[in-house]
Amino acid sequence: MTSHHNYITSPYDAQIISEIGNELGERFKRVTEFQKQCQKRNHCIFNPKTGRLVRMYLDSTGIQTLPGAFGSLSSLTVLSLGRNAITALPRELTNLKSCLRTLDLSDNGIATFPEPILHLTMLTTLILRNNMLDALPAEISHLSSLWRLDVRNNNIHTLPEEVALLGDLDYLDVGNNALTALPSNIGLLRGLACLYCDSNQLTCLPSQIGLLSMLVDLRVFRNNLTCLPEEMGGMWCLQYLDASNNHIMRLPREFGALTALQYLDMHNNSLYMLPDEFTNLSRLMMLDLSHNQLVCFPSDCDRLSDLTVLKLDANGLQSLPSNICQLEHLALLYASFNVLVDIPEMIGNMPSLAVLALNDNQLSKLPASVGFLPHLAHLDCSFNNIETIPRTLLNSRRLKNLNLLGNKMLRLPQWTGKLLQQVEHCVIERSKIASVSNITQKQSWREQVECTTMLANWNWSYHSQ
Repeated sequence: MTSHHNYITSPYDAQIISEIGNELGERFKRVTEFQKQCQKRNHCIFNPKTGRLVRMYLDSTGIQTLPGAFGSLSSLTVLSLGRNAITALPRELTNLKSCLRTLDLSDNGIATFPEPILHLTMLTTLILRNNMLDALPAEISHLSSLWRLDVRNNNIHTLPEEVALLGDLDYLDVGNNALTALPSNIGLLRGLACLYCDSNQLTCLPSQIGLLSMLVDLRVFRNNLTCLPEEMGGMWCLQYLDASNNHIMRLPREFGALTALQYLDMHNNSLYMLPDEFTNLSRLMMLDLSHNQLVCFPSDCDRLSDLTVLKLDANGLQSLPSNICQLEHLALLYASFNVLVDIPEMIGNMPSLAVLALNDNQLSKLPASVGFLPHLAHLDCSFNNIETIPRTLLNSRRLKNLNLLGNKMLRLPQWTGKLLQQVEHCVIERSKIASVSNITQKQSWREQVECTTMLANWNWSYHSQ
């Protein structure tokens, strides 16, 4: 057990700290922040029984070269040196091989993997993100105790297959590098829970990825993937999958076996259809299929009974299935920029729906049941062919934002004045509101000048016209 002290109780470590401070001071030719950091609470943590230094947090201290005296801190378990200017490590650091558990060298200038690290066989966490590494050595397999390896945002082109020999690895982040492939034997990482390989140049995923049966979180967005392997069906624990911004045209039938999936982001791909098994994903809560080429959504979508967010923007949908009205938990429905000619008459049966975005379609009317959505707060049906709006909207007591811009309504009925007084923001052309008599001068001015469309994502923005 450790406690926080702002003084050093071990004469041995006190001498080492003094040597390190003096060396850094001479090297920088100025008063460094090092000794100040050592005196700050939480930057140095000591064992209350032995007085030995066990953790050092020296981030953002301007260190360029690490003194060899660090290797004499024989009780050190955590060494954090992020956001400095370190390019290499001293050989003496290998003396910490029996004690050091966590090493954070993020945000430095390291271009070559430091060889002393390969001797720190007790390391459980190694963080090298935001450096200039172009490769990892095959000898990284010597770090057999590693459970977290983070090399995000470097310039690594290939991962050695020896990475898959890190049998205790739970978290692997190789995102934002220059990888064109993952190790073919990646399935050996049977305990891996989080795999982040986004923002690379991957064209496919190895079939062995399906052996990662304990994987919970997989992020492969912003790559060059054209498909997902059918073996992914073996990833029974997967809860979060982000494969957005790729070139994926289809999902395998085995995708339906990912029954633990709760978050699925496939936006900005080339999907033109979904497999029949897709609706087996009954635990999905968030589904983003926007910016694809879908022409239909599964007719049995009511099986996705936990959905709360559904994004279908920018596809080629002509209609929404009637069973979508049975999604009792759906709160946010985005179907903008499609070719919808109608929406289900029973949409008013959705008890949780709060945001309904239908802008930029070919709708000629809104069903009367829209006015009976008990939680509807935001309705955007701008840029359609709507000629009139249902009077039932007067029942929408929680409606705050209503966008009617760019439709075929020549004028608004008189009762619209009451509706406009209920909502906080109504977006409509000035000429169409002029005929409504029962609006106060302040209300009329406010509603006439606000003219915009709903943003494609989660919020609204209003600007003057």
